[in-house]
Amino acid sequence: MKFFQSIVPLLVATAFVSGCTTAPLAPVKTPADPITIAKAPPVPVRCIDGDRDGICDGEDHCPMQTGPAETFGCPIDPCNGSPLLVLVQFKYDSSILPANTVGSEQTMKPVLDEVAEAIAQDSSCRVCIVGHASEEGTGEYNEELSQKRASAVHEYLTVHNVTGSQIPFTGMGERCQLVPEKSLALNRRVEFYRLQQGESCPTECTVPNKDEL
Repeated sequence: MKFFQSIVPLLVATAFVSGCTTAPLAPVKTPADPITIAKAPPVPVRCIDGDRDGICDGEDHCPMQTGPAETFGCPIDPCNGSPLLVLVQFKYDSSILPANTVGSEQTMKPVLDEVAEAIAQDSSCRVCIVGHASEEGTGEYNEELSQKRASAVHEYLTVHNVTGSQIPFTGMGERCQLVPEKSLALNRRVEFYRLQQGESCPTECTVPNKDEL
């Protein structure tokens, strides 16, 4: 009897302790949504641009000097002795100077204003304006069209304080294609060719096409 009296409290105590120390069941976790890893955008391929003027060296006619795209990366200095190409970007079959319209393919930025300023500041500077045409049409027609384009630029410069005798002009027609069979628009252009004392406008191409550079 004494044995049962001593063991019963022990069993009760053991059961009480066991009930208090039992940890509650952890809640069941639902699987998390899969993590989507965004792919980095492709890194643009940058061209070599030695003078950092925004024009790739392969297209830059003056890779060691800065200049805008309208002059093929060359400084706007028609009086320095080197022929200066200016992409006036005449429309097809037109000698009308394009308007300065933002977003237009035929936009003429104020490059000609800078050309006029450079010539007007140097009374000894004589520059021939050489007009060009693309290969559409007959050679005779393009000869006349290139003359009209050079004349249009001549008129523009005289309005901007350049003496007419400083800027004679001529047309080369389609004879001097800058990028043959690649871009008709690039061949509708003008060049400024510095003349020495007593020198007349050139009768041959003054600048090699890009394939020959």
